[in-house]
Formats: sequence, C-alpha cells, structure tokens
Amino acid sequence: MPVLLAALSLEAPERLLVLVQDLTPRRRAEEALRFLSDASRELAEVRAEPEAILVGVAHLAVSAMASWCLVDVLQEDGCFRRVAAAHREPNCEALLREAPRYPPITDATSSLFQALARGESRVYPDFLPEHRALMARGAEQLGLLEQLGARSVMLVPMRSRGRAVGLLTFASCDVGRRYGSEDLEMVEELARRVVAAVDNARLYHEGQDAVRLRDEFLGIASHELKTPLTPLRLRLQMLQRQVEGASRSGEPLPAERFSEALDVALRQVRKLTDLVDNLLDVSRISAGRMKLELEEVDLAALAAELVSRFTPSAAQLGCVLELHAPAPVLGRWDRLRVEQVVTNLLTNALKYGAGRPVAVRVEGAGERARLTVKDQGIGIAEEDLARIFERFERAVSDRHYGGLGLGLYITRQIVEAFGGTVGVTSRPGMGSTFTLELPRGTASVP
Repeated sequence: MPVLLAALSLEAPERLLVLVQDLTPRRRAEEALRFLSDASRELAEVRAEPEAILVGVAHLAVSAMASWCLVDVLQEDGCFRRVAAAHREPNCEALLREAPRYPPITDATSSLFQALARGESRVYPDFLPEHRALMARGAEQLGLLEQLGARSVMLVPMRSRGRAVGLLTFASCDVGRRYGSEDLEMVEELARRVVAAVDNARLYHEGQDAVRLRDEFLGIASHELKTPLTPLRLRLQMLQRQVEGASRSGEPLPAERFSEALDVALRQVRKLTDLVDNLLDVSRISAGRMKLELEEVDLAALAAELVSRFTPSAAQLGCVLELHAPAPVLGRWDRLRVEQVVTNLLTNALKYGAGRPVAVRVEGAGERARLTVKDQGIGIAEEDLARIFERFERAVSDRHYGGLGLGLYITRQIVEAFGGTVGVTSRPGMGSTFTLELPRGTASVP
C-alpha cells in the first residue's frame, strides 16, 4: 500500500508525531485521469474503422487497468457478437478467445444481461462462483471462465440514443486490484466516449461512401447523357448542312432524308428523357413524394401490350419474346408505375440476354399477382444479387453495358410502395429470373 510519511518534532525532545496517509485513492485518481486522457487520444481518430476503435480500446484497457478485456456489440436480434479480446499476457490470448459468449438479452432466464441491456452496469469487487454462473452457461463455459482467473470484474454497457449497443468487460486477476465504484464511474465515462467515437467514425465512413457514390454516379451520368447527345448533335449538324446545301442549289431536300434524320433525333431525345425521368424519380423517392394513382388494371393485358411494344427491339437484338398470360389478372395499382416496373425488367432482360429468348409469365396467386421475366443471358454472381437493387449499383462493367444503375432501385421502390416484393434468382452464364409479386387490393379476383 503506497503511503506518505511525515514526521513532526514536538516541543518535548523525546516526543515525535508521525503522520501516515494512504495514497491509494490519489494514485487511482491519477491513473484514471491518465487512462481517460490516453483513451481520448486513441478515440479521436475518426478515420479508423468502428471495430478497429473497439479493438484499440480493449488493448488500451489491458495496458492500464485490466488483466483482460472483452468488447461485444449488440446485434438487432438481441445477440452479442464479440469484436475484441485482449489479454495482458500474450500466452493467454488463445484461452481468452475461447471465453464464453454471452447469452442474448432476449433470454428470459438471463436477468443479468437483461439488466445490462437496460443500461445498468455491474461491478464485482470479488468475483465469486455465483457471479461466474451468471456469465457462463454449462460446465464447459464455466470451466473456461475459471481458467481465466478473474478476481474482480466490471460489466459496463455501451448505450447510444437510449438503447444498448454493446458491452465492455474488464477483469483483474491481481490480488491487490479490486474494482470499486470509482473504477466503475471511470469505465462508464469511457463507454460514453467510445460510443461517441464509434458513431463519429461510422458517420465519417458513411459520408466518405456517399461522396464516392456521388462521384461514381456523376461519372456514369455524364457518360450516359453524352451517349445520346453525340449522335443527336451529329445528325442535326448533318441535317443543317443538307438544308443549307439544298438552299444554295435551289433543289428541294428529299422527304426521306428529313424523316430519317428526325427519327434518329427523336430516338436520342427519348433516351435523354428516360434518363432525366429516372433522376427525377430518385429525387421523388428520396423526398418521399412519389404518389400512386390507383385504378383497376389487368396485369396480363398490360404485359401483352408491353411485349408487343418491345417485339421490334427484341427482333433487332436477336431475341424472341414469349408471353404466357392465359387469363386476366386484375388488381388496383397505378398503371403508369406498373408499366414502368415491367418496362425496366424487360429492358434489362433484352440488354443482358441479347440473342436468346426472353419469357414473360403472368398469373394470379390468390390475393396476389405474380409476373416473372426470365432471360437466358449472362446471369448475375451470387454476391451481387442483393446489391443490384440499390442506387447506382450494377453487377456488370459500365464499359460494356450502359445505364445509370437506377432502374432496379426505382423498380423495388415502386413495388414496395404497392406493398409487394421483387426478387431475382440467377447464376452466371445461366440467365436470370426476376419475380414481381403485388397485392391485388380490392379488385375482383377471378
């Protein structure tokens, strides 16, 4: 025990007054301030990944005030996931990695962890067998915890916006190191700083990702907008020269030349209009301003109309469009939005399945309507299946296939606004099948 000795001589020479002061509280306070100061410097690095911050906290703890430290994050399903484990003795790291995983907070028999989820910290100055039984399930886990040799333990929840997001476990194996209320206050302050640092780091990285997405999108958008503008400009310049030449020569310009040039120009204008419409849709969706005008629609008839409209384009690409829609499938939907969804699916099928058949099927499934679009094209890798429905995401290189990466994102948003679902099954080289399901609303069900 650190002490301060002071000797004072009294008036009588044979007498001496000795003062003894326990310096442990002062030393603990100094250590706490130093530890929090070091932690603040570590946590100030917002460019670090959130989990890297938690790993750093665990190692800082064992360098200053713990024999070992665990950091767990709380997942949406109520289960803990361990992200860091640090031990003061390197040869004990392997044993610590096997430390018991904590039970989920949804476990009704786990009163300790339910309390931790409510934000209630626990400190055990003397870590007794009954305390170990609360933290471990079964003889094997209890044995592992006993091998770690903790004599004093603190369990401190990390909370963000009023709810638990993780748990810090500090353990001391030293005989002379018993945690108390002052240690608990310090670690609770540390937990608050850790949560703030992790939130800041997460926001920083989300901001960086947003900037990266924006830059990628601007690059793709500028390329896509230039693609129809270039032939439009060239065709109009050529038409201008022909008109000027005809004016100088006094000969009339043949009507077929006018018609051909205008057809090309109108096609490019339509492409530009579609691109701008997609951008406006994304803006409406982001602002929550996408409105649906519901009316009774026959999905089978709408699909037949669109297949007929796409047949000439499919023929140019060497595709045969097949439709199986033997009976009307009625529902209350926004006709223009459903048409937009089916158009997006057909456009993708023809783009990525050029030269091979594309099959469209429409059928009723009780209170829901189902439409599938199946191609036999290049397919999609499994790891890309989920992200293709996100903004600006594409499963292929934009060098080979054009587009903004917005079509499937807009499709999913429209379908979900109807209360429906859209999904895909695919394998590389084996084609893709997109399945659209919509609730039929109050329309009559045949």
